[in-house]
Amino acid sequence: HKITVEKYLHLYHSLHGLDYAVMRIANPYGERQRTDGAQGAVAVFLGKMLRNETIEIWGDGSVVRDYLYVGDVADAAEKLAGYTAAPDGPRTFNIGGGHGLSLMQVVHGLGRALGRDPEVRFSPARALDVPVNVLDISLAKNHLRWTPQTPFPDGLRKTVAAYTKA
Repeated sequence: HKITVEKYLHLYHSLHGLDYAVMRIANPYGERQRTDGAQGAVAVFLGKMLRNETIEIWGDGSVVRDYLYVGDVADAAEKLAGYTAAPDGPRTFNIGGGHGLSLMQVVHGLGRALGRDPEVRFSPARALDVPVNVLDISLAKNHLRWTPQTPFPDGLRKTVAAYTKA
């Protein structure tokens, strides 16, 4: 669905001069994210830990994804809102952390932020899980003058603090 929307935006740009810009956002995490859902490893794992439930991981936890703190997503959106593309300039930007973390690195990071060891159960790997998915953010760096500013441990601390306030 997402690529279809991008193709239609490009078509309307070609046919009618519609200006547009697209953010392809990595795996965002942060305050106010639902912790009771099935998507978003950081939020799901945090919710499980806060409820003293076992975290289930398909495979051995080595699957690598690109995570991005929500404040950095907002900064990228602000940069994109002020962006005017040259006639042949890019209009689609990957917005991510620019490096990957394994699921086990995420679990251990949450454990450090919460000050306790998580309980993890491993299930058979799923064939649909791509081993590594890290976004190339060079267009955002070069054209939007944007780079993520929040290191993963700092973003986790902010996220955990928001959910553990009394």
